[in-house]
Amino acid sequence: METKKKIKFNFTPEKFLPDFRFLLFINVAIQLLTGNRGSGKSVFFYQKAIVFALTKRYFRLVYSRKVADTLRGSTFQGFKDVIAEWKLEKYFTVYEGSMRIVCKVNGNILMPYGLDKPEKLKGIKDPTHVFVDEMTEISFADFAHLQGVLRTSKIKQTEFWGAFNPEYDFWGRDHFFLDNENDEIPFGSVPTKTENTIIFKGDFRRNPYIDPIAYEAKLRELAAGNENYLTVWIDGNWGQPETGNEFYTNFKKVYHIATKPLPYLNGKALHTTFDFNVHPYMTALAAQVNITDSEFQIRILREYCLPDPFNTTEACCNKISEDYGDRIVDLFYYGDASGKNGIAGKGNKSAFDDVVFGFKKYLNEDSRRVMKSNPPLMKRRDFINRLLAGKVTWNGLEVTLIIDPSCKELIKDLVKIKVGPDGKLKKKFTDKKTGISYELLGHTSDALDYLIIRLLYEEFKKQND
Repeated sequence: METKKKIKFNFTPEKFLPDFRFLLFINVAIQLLTGNRGSGKSVFFYQKAIVFALTKRYFRLVYSRKVADTLRGSTFQGFKDVIAEWKLEKYFTVYEGSMRIVCKVNGNILMPYGLDKPEKLKGIKDPTHVFVDEMTEISFADFAHLQGVLRTSKIKQTEFWGAFNPEYDFWGRDHFFLDNENDEIPFGSVPTKTENTIIFKGDFRRNPYIDPIAYEAKLRELAAGNENYLTVWIDGNWGQPETGNEFYTNFKKVYHIATKPLPYLNGKALHTTFDFNVHPYMTALAAQVNITDSEFQIRILREYCLPDPFNTTEACCNKISEDYGDRIVDLFYYGDASGKNGIAGKGNKSAFDDVVFGFKKYLNEDSRRVMKSNPPLMKRRDFINRLLAGKVTWNGLEVTLIIDPSCKELIKDLVKIKVGPDGKLKKKFTDKKTGISYELLGHTSDALDYLIIRLLYEEFKKQND
C-alpha cells in the first residue's frame, strides 16, 4: 500500500509584512485591515489565503467584490501573483474561465462571487471564509448577505476578511469602530464595537518593500491637492467630503500643515491664544511669528486641549510653561474677548486673570493683546480665508500659516467646520453619562481666529473699511 508523503512548506516570517505577521493564525470571526495606500493590507490577505489553502484540512474561501467583473484584475490576479512569486504553481490548478483556484494537495478551493450576480450563490457550498477587498464598495446589506453565506459544520469558526481604505462614507465606521467620531485612526490595533472582531491599521512607511519617500511623493502627485485623497491615501484616516459649505474654504493640508514637527525658534516671542470653554476641553494654542525677507509666517507649534479634570486656564498655562518656560524671551496672550468678563460666582475675577497669574513671570506691559470685543464672525472668516489663499500682506510680505502636525483638534476644526445660519455650524453633543451638553468643534479654530485677527488687525481693518 502506497504511503502518502507529508509536504512541508517553508513560510518564513520575512514573506509577510511586519505589521501583519501576527494576524496569520488568529482565530477571530471578523478580521479587518485598513490604512493608507501601499500598506499591504490586500496583499496580506492574498498570502494568507494561499497559506490556508495549502495547510488547512478543509478551507473554502469565497472572495467577493461588488461587481464580479472587477475580480479578475484584482483579487484573482493577486492570488496568482502570490502563487507565482512563491513558486507554488505545481500545487494549484488555476481555472482562468471561472476564476476558481484549487489546491491539488487537499482539494481546498478559492472561488469568486460577485454581489451583482446573486445566481452564482447556488454554486457555493460549505464556505469557511469570505474575503472582500475594497470593502467600501459594498453596502451593509451586502455584508449581512455574505455573513449569511458563511455557514458550515466542517470547522468551528468561520471567518470574514475585509480590506478597505477609510473612505468618509463607509458604513463600517459606525458599525465596527468603537470611536466613530474621531477622524484619526490610530496605527496598529483599533478598538472595536462588535464582538469577535479585530481591526488593524497598517502604514506604507512600515512596508519594507516600498521606498516611503518616493511613494509618498507619488501619492501627493496623484492626489493633485485633493484634501480627501491626501487624508485617505497618505494619512490612512477617515476622508472628509467637500460639500461646498466649508467655513475655511481655503485651508489645504498640503499647504498649511508641516510635514514634520515645527521647531521652537529661540530668541522669538511666544504667542498664546485661548478659548475659554470647559467641555470637551479647555483650549489654548502656542505660536510664534517668523519674519523673513519673503514672508510673514505664523507658526502654530502646539495645541492644548485639556479634558476634565485639567480643563482649566491655569492648567493650560502650566503646560505651556513646562514646554517653553526656559526659552521664553517675550510672551503675548490673545483670546476670546468675553474672557475679560467676571466668572460667575468669583466676583470680579475673569478668565484672563488666570492667564496673567499663570504667565506673570514672562509678561511685559505689552503682553496683553485681547481685543475690546470679538470682530464679527463672518468678517473674520473672510479675512482668514484670504490669508489662507495667500492674499494678505504685512509691510509688503505675504502672510502664511503653517501648523504643526500634532495639532489634531485644530486641523479637524479647519477641515470639518461648516457654515451655519449664524456663522460657524457648531453641532451640540450631549454626554449620556453626565448629561452635559457642549459643542464638539469650533474651539481651537476660534482661538486661532482671535490670534490672527489681533496680530494683523490693521490689515483686517483695511479689508473691512
